[in-house]
Amino acid sequence: MEMVNGYRCESCADVALAKRGLDPAKGNQSSFERAAEDATKAGLTVQPLGVNQPLTTGVRGTLLNIVV
Repeated sequence: MEMVNGYRCESCADVALAKRGLDPAKGNQSSFERAAEDATKAGLTVQPLGVNQPLTTGVRGTLLNIVV
């Protein structure tokens, strides 16, 4: 067992994850789950994937959001 970048590593695969800055204990998390967890730690609200919601700022109905 060794420590790499502050993470406890038990195998070579754990060392590779720790060198990339990922927690080996959460190695099976998808990148979407990891990003959502980081956003909630930062105090941001996370919208679920596939849900369309209007912007919460401004007057509703005056802003057009188009993603191309």
